[in-house]
Amino acid sequence: MTTVGSSRLPAASIWNQPCGRAAANAFASPKNPSKRPDPLDSLQSQSNAANEGPAAIHRVFEEGKPKFQLRKGEEGLSVFDADVISPQDILPSFRPGSRLTTQQREFLESRGFKIRQTPGDDNLPQILRDNHYEIGPGGDMTRNQFKAALKRLEEDCQ
Repeated sequence: MTTVGSSRLPAASIWNQPCGRAAANAFASPKNPSKRPDPLDSLQSQSNAANEGPAAIHRVFEEGKPKFQLRKGEEGLSVFDADVISPQDILPSFRPGSRLTTQQREFLESRGFKIRQTPGDDNLPQILRDNHYEIGPGGDMTRNQFKAALKRLEEDCQ
């Protein structure tokens, strides 16, 4: 099993390696990349994450289809809080063969996206509705700019 945040992810095909900055050095800190982070820094990070939303998100997609494609009429992409929800919580509610990609909030926000909590679909289990978010356009991003940014994200996450 691979652990990401508090989620336990099987090493099977439902999980894709996050794109962006890899966690190659799990003990690096911004203050000193060669040492373990100060425990107080970790507590501060957890506190900030609680105020800002999830540190990581899960996105459900179908094999062979884009992971980050905006459909007609959608304003954002549905995602779930990876700090709370495991793949085992999510996948039974979607089509057989659905897969997940997990991305870090910091990586997505560095690309101009905003992650905001939204109500999940009424057909989803309560735990998924309570931990549903959307990746949306940041700042004054137009729909066309948002779609272009999603396309770049898709290309970077191949």
